[in-house]
Amino acid sequence: MPSPVARTAPRRIKFAALAAAALVLVVWLLNRPFYAGSRIGTLGSWRLEHGRLTLDWGRPSTESFYIAINSETVRWAAEFTHDSPGAWRVVAPLWIAGAMALALAAVCWRLERRGSRPPEGRRSPPVVNPPAPP
Repeated sequence: MPSPVARTAPRRIKFAALAAAALVLVVWLLNRPFYAGSRIGTLGSWRLEHGRLTLDWGRPSTESFYIAINSETVRWAAEFTHDSPGAWRVVAPLWIAGAMALALAAVCWRLERRGSRPPEGRRSPPVVNPPAPP
C-alpha cells in the first residue's frame, strides 16, 4: 500500500503542471499582439515574440527592456543557430512547453487514478466444473 505522500505527489505535480500549462497559454495569448525582450548581462538577451522564446548569447543587446506591438503572425518551429564559438541562438516555441506540461499532467492523472483503485489480490477461484442446470 503506497504511503499518503506517494499518493499525493502525483496530485501535486498534476496541479503544478496544469498551472504551468495555463500560464504558458496566457503568455502565448498575450504574445500574439505584443512582443518583449531584454538584455541578460553583457553578452546575452531574450525576446518573446511570435509565440516563441528566443535566447541569444554572444550578441549583446543595446536595450535593457522593451515591449512593442507585434506585426507578424505566430511561428511554430524551433530553431538553433551557432555562428561562432560563444555565439548562439535558441528559439523555443511556447506550444512545446505547454504540450510538455499537459503531458506531465496526463501521466500524473493516470498514476493518481491507478493508485486509487482497490487492490486486486484476492479473487475467488474460477469454477472449473459448474453444476448442471436443473
